[in-house]
Amino acid sequence: MAVKKVAKTQTSTDNVDELEKSIIFTQLRISEDTFLKSKILASVYDLSFNAFVLLAIKNEIQNYESGHGELPKPIKLER
Repeated sequence: MAVKKVAKTQTSTDNVDELEKSIIFTQLRISEDTFLKSKILASVYDLSFNAFVLLAIKNEIQNYESGHGELPKPIKLER
């Protein structure tokens, strides 16, 4: 899987509250080997582990949608 590195952008303080509302905090369960290899790749791409995993997930969604069409919009969770 090739990871497409995107330019880092700054978020203005006006958008911080909105950004925080859209973030879902989760615990990812992966094998130690996968975790350690992902940490190495994140370092190679000069990304945090979290940023690397987010890019990998977004790339996988984009790859799927390019071959199968757009996925349905998810129902937003109430907070």
